[in-house]
Amino acid sequence: MDKSNDDWYDFSSNPYMSDAAKISFLQRRVLVASICYYQFNGSPISDYTYERISHQLLRLMKKADKKEVERSDYWYVFKDYDGSTGFDLYYKLTDKDKEYLLRIANNVYRR
Repeated sequence: MDKSNDDWYDFSSNPYMSDAAKISFLQRRVLVASICYYQFNGSPISDYTYERISHQLLRLMKKADKKEVERSDYWYVFKDYDGSTGFDLYYKLTDKDKEYLLRIANNVYRR
């Protein structure tokens, strides 16, 4: 992967990760940050970091094959995501994914 100066995470340290795994990782980070921000009224990361993660995710999703993107864990939530806001992401999740990600968010951002 061409590393942009803007990338939040350097995947070069794990060359065996598929694009779907990289995308899933970044999607999960965006979702957990969104849940913390919009459900808990706080955030474990800065707006700047959120933007960097979002932009890296969008670049990777654009670069990857469509089938690889659809193999990511939360592709169905990010179909029309443009990185400008995450306010509606939680409501697009399945009930199972909401429960799972809420548990992560609760551990990441202890209120």
